[in-house]
Amino acid sequence: MKDKLKDKDCEIDRNATLEHMKNLLHKWRGSFMQGYIKPTKTKERAMEKVPRSVSPEDWKWLLDEHFFNEDFLVCWLIFRMTLVFFFNVFPLFFLVIMDVIF
Repeated sequence: MKDKLKDKDCEIDRNATLEHMKNLLHKWRGSFMQGYIKPTKTKERAMEKVPRSVSPEDWKWLLDEHFFNEDFLVCWLIFRMTLVFFFNVFPLFFLVIMDVIF
């Protein structure tokens, strides 16, 4: 992807464009997590519910390499545990942070 932005005229906006693309990818994957992964709870059930905008091969790759990847699941668990900790220790602070994040 970075090779596509090697033009002299693109160099000025290159970093901003890459950051914007990164944010769009993050939101796109997040929408899949909310709409397709969380409701199904298992990889097998998620495989049955392929989004219209994604080919079955790409969906399988996303499930294998991202959503059900062991590293991703560990990070997600740590994130969830951190949220629970902050909610229990600093309830008012937690509500303010959640309001800012979401």
